[in-house]
Amino acid sequence: MIGWHYTSEACWERIRHEGLIPYQLAHPVILQQPCPRQGIWLYRERQHGLSHLGCLIWQMRNKRTTTLVLLKVQFSVTDMTFESTSWWDKGKQHTLSLKHDLSDDDMVYHTKVPATIVWRPIESRRIQLVARYDLVELVDSVIQPLPMVSTPELELTQ
Repeated sequence: MIGWHYTSEACWERIRHEGLIPYQLAHPVILQQPCPRQGIWLYRERQHGLSHLGCLIWQMRNKRTTTLVLLKVQFSVTDMTFESTSWWDKGKQHTLSLKHDLSDDDMVYHTKVPATIVWRPIESRRIQLVARYDLVELVDSVIQPLPMVSTPELELTQ
């Protein structure tokens, strides 16, 4: 299976050598499930347009960086499987797939986008860098600098 993972370029430098290591997840749906709290968030489909932009903005805000990457990740059902921690089905094997909504105060970036959580580390050989985004460079390339305009000196007389 293939998943898509957004992260900072700084994290990518570590991932290139160590692979993707499960990290603390704070999504409300995950916190309500009898599952581990550490995993790897993957979109099941590559995001485009407004959804892609929203993913980049979310990463920029949360990672506090303007240099981001998109990774293509190979994973298996085994990587997605976790053992339940609830008393009623303790020890049973489950997977967790989500329909993700992403919005902020003014904009809905996507609704009900398929995502999944991988609970096991993913080796670097199963991860490919797809794209690098430097949002400062991107904005600079889109916005043309204003021409320098000189104004004649004004002389005030009484």
